Amino acid sequence: MNAVKLVVLYGREDAQQRLARSVHAGELLGVWGADDPDSPLTLLNQPAGIVLGGAKRFASGLGLVRQAVVAINGEQGALLALAPANDPSRCDPSSWNVSGMRATRSGRYDFTGVELADDAVLGELGDYSREPHFEGGIWRYCAAHCGGAEALFAHFREALLERGRIEDPHQLDRIATGAIALETMRLWLWRAAKAVEARDAKPGTATLSLLARQVTEDNCRTVLALVERGLGMAAHEEGTAIERIRRDLGLFLCQAQPDAKRQRAAQALAGCGLRAEDL
Repeated sequence: MNAVKLVVLYGREDAQQRLARSVHAGELLGVWGADDPDSPLTLLNQPAGIVLGGAKRFASGLGLVRQAVVAINGEQGALLALAPANDPSRCDPSSWNVSGMRATRSGRYDFTGVELADDAVLGELGDYSREPHFEGGIWRYCAAHCGGAEALFAHFREALLERGRIEDPHQLDRIATGAIALETMRLWLWRAAKAVEARDAKPGTATLSLLARQVTEDNCRTVLALVERGLGMAAHEEGTAIERIRRDLGLFLCQAQPDAKRQRAAQALAGCGLRAEDL
C-alpha cells in the first residue's frame, strides 16, 4: 500500500498505469529504504538508460516482492524510483540474523546493474521526505504494531481461560489495563490516519502520526509486559503463538529511530503551544 501511494503521489501517469497492472495481476510490492552500509544505492545515467548500483538491506519480502520503491539517498535528499526486485540471484537473506520477524523473508537485495524503465524515477529530489506523507505515513506501520498487540492479547486471554485463571483478581486487572491500552492506540491511530490522509492535509499534520507512534509503542510495551507477567515462563515457550508474536512485536517496535521521532514531535508541540488539537 505504501508503494502504491508513493507512485500515485509522485509517479508519471505511465508509471501509475504500469503499477495498476501489476496490482491487478496480484503482484506484491515493497518499499525498501535502508541502504547497505558498504554499498549504498546509486543512480547512474548510462548510454543505454538509467542503471542502479549498490544494495538495500532490511528488504522485506525477498523472493515475493516483484517491484520495490527504493530511495536513492544523497546529500540533497532522496530520489525515489520504482525498480524490479524479482531476481532470486540478487536476494541474500543471510543478513537477517535477528530473533524476531523471521517470517518476513527480509535481507539484502543487490541492485547493481539493474536497468530502470524510462518512467521509473518518481517525482523530484526530496519528494520522499515531503510532509505530511513521510513521517505522517508512519501511522500505517503503527497499525501493524497495534494489530500485533491485539493478537497477542487475544492469545493471552485464551491462555488464561484454558488454565482456569481468568477470574484471578490480578489477571482481571491485567485484562482491563490491556483493553485500555489497545483502545488508546486504536483511537490515536484512527485520528492520525484521518488527518494525514485528508486531501487538504498540511505538513504539520505529520506530528499527529509521530505522537500516535509514541502512544502505540508505549501501549504495545504495556501489553507485552502484562502478558509476560501474567503467564510467566509460558510466554517464552518456543513454538507457541504467544512466544512468536511477543518476539516479533518487540522487534517491530524498534522501527525506526524512535528517539528522533519523539524529539521531532516534542519540538512541534513546543512550537504550537503544547496542544495536540492545534496540529
